[in-house]
Amino acid sequence: MTRVLAFFGVLLVVLIVHGATAEPMPEQGLTPQAARAHLRSMVGFEIFDAIVVGIAVWAIGRPREWRRLSDAPAGWLWTSAVAGLGLVLALNLAYHTVLRGYIGLSDTTDPILAVTGVTPLVLFAYCLEPAVIEELFFRYLALDTLRGVMNVHAAVAVSSVMFGLAHIGVPLSIPMLALVGMALGYARVASGRLALPMLLHFLHNFVIVWLRG
Repeated sequence: MTRVLAFFGVLLVVLIVHGATAEPMPEQGLTPQAARAHLRSMVGFEIFDAIVVGIAVWAIGRPREWRRLSDAPAGWLWTSAVAGLGLVLALNLAYHTVLRGYIGLSDTTDPILAVTGVTPLVLFAYCLEPAVIEELFFRYLALDTLRGVMNVHAAVAVSSVMFGLAHIGVPLSIPMLALVGMALGYARVASGRLALPMLLHFLHNFVIVWLRG
């Protein structure tokens, strides 16, 4: 458990350094050169995150295997999970719409996406890398390790808060992202596999990219 928390601390430090060293990104008037530079910077730090998680998998080792929480047929479970993703997305979009209205920001277009469009590199940075690397850490190393010291619901809750805090670069989104993490956590314990939360994570981010592009 100590090793999981230590690697989580390293990930937080990497994200804080990234936020501190990245140039401010305006919502309007971002040049193509600046957009590409921000995107390359994002990919660079994501690659570093992947290296940290890879070292964590090697150092911590395979967590204890747990029996899946649900005995429902896999086809029914996957179908209902994807349908449930629609509810999570609706809550996410409603939360950010209300939040942006409250603080007076009406433009929801991502500055990078507005300039670059949805390119393969964007899909890697926004969708694929987070779906694989974040699920590997939070729904495998963290969640499975936490289940060894607390009940499954507490483990899902704690790992979800960790997941929310890992997005410290967007602090106002942390509560909603913790809720997204809970949905992904229950997908993990219900299916007993990482494939389902990885798919849900990818689809969630893909829809957000498509709507904000």
